Amino acid sequence: MSMGMGVDSAALLLRWLLDPRSRDFDLSDLTVLTAMTGDEYTATRMLMEKYLLPVMAQHAVRYVMLARAGQSETAGYEVLSDSHSTSRMIMHGTRWRLSDEQTAAGVVPQQVRHRRFCSYRAKGQVLDWWIADALGGAAYRHVVGFAAEEVRRSSKDTSYTSAARNPWYPLIEWGWDRQSCLAYLQDAFGVTWSRSCCGYCPFQAGPELDLLCQRWRNEPDRAEQALRLEYTAVAINPRSLLFGKKRSARQVAILAGLRDLVEHVDADLAAQPWAIYDVRRAYPARRLDKTKPSGLENRDSYAKGQGARSLEPVCVGTYDSTRATVLAMGGQPEGEHQIVRAWTHRAGPPYPSREAFLVAAPAGVPTKVGPAFPAVWAQAEDTPVAQFRDPWTSHLPLALAA
Repeated sequence: MSMGMGVDSAALLLRWLLDPRSRDFDLSDLTVLTAMTGDEYTATRMLMEKYLLPVMAQHAVRYVMLARAGQSETAGYEVLSDSHSTSRMIMHGTRWRLSDEQTAAGVVPQQVRHRRFCSYRAKGQVLDWWIADALGGAAYRHVVGFAAEEVRRSSKDTSYTSAARNPWYPLIEWGWDRQSCLAYLQDAFGVTWSRSCCGYCPFQAGPELDLLCQRWRNEPDRAEQALRLEYTAVAINPRSLLFGKKRSARQVAILAGLRDLVEHVDADLAAQPWAIYDVRRAYPARRLDKTKPSGLENRDSYAKGQGARSLEPVCVGTYDSTRATVLAMGGQPEGEHQIVRAWTHRAGPPYPSREAFLVAAPAGVPTKVGPAFPAVWAQAEDTPVAQFRDPWTSHLPLALAA
């Protein structure tokens, strides 16, 4: 069973523990798995340790906690705990957290069509690796706690099924939606079980905005982490507000009454080393029919295709020196974060099209050029691939004085 520690999976597991009639197997045949992102709310750990772990230990349920062991897929995973009497949660690995990935890339978790790429890397891959090692290809039932309103997610999950994996969604069979699960846990433990997610999860600020504000007030360190990730991400990509096009982590923190925290983060970031980044993106025209060749006749020049990015830190300095340099090159402070950018290209339509700017932002994000970038960049203005770099940044010093 994949145990996400949230409302749905907690209710599912608890019913199996308390009501033998709800299951068709012996608990000795059950293995519960959790893959840790490393950035969960403390409240999740407390709920698990106080309420669910004691019941699991009472029934001697095997509980395995895992974590990704590094950024590369070759790093594999580490087993944090494997026990039939677990009494405490180990909420992060020793070598990797999801926030490490976000920080290194200068991004926040992506919301493209509500795909959860971060969950796949931090959880899905890790679970798959462990299961493959533990079962050696033997057939198994894989229980996922999708609630009754998540039939679409279960259908997508079923499409990933292998010959050995037989997916099972008991909550959907029972007709238990999120409210049913909340009520069951409330009746059993007398508490409102909270959503399990990272403090910077982009899916928190919809109907649960008031709850998010309360969680950030209770755990301001999680709000601070979200603010830091968003600042660099927005500098590198103006469209990277944590909660989508219309709402930033900054706005939510202020709404939660954490303006002092916002100012503290701003001041702390300003005291750190800064860099000027050369940021470029190239956008092809969107392909009309993916089953046909990708020639111009199969492209919509007024619809943006999947972009490719080039990112390079071209010099380092202080907050003041990097911003002053970009301002001197024609840059302007932009947006609520007042990030200083100097644009040379702005994306279309029409497409293919280029986007490029220099920006001052906290140092630490390394050079990264997407494999498709040179060709798409060249295609955008019909210039040779070898000339995708412009000479305009060549005069910038490697280090700027205060």
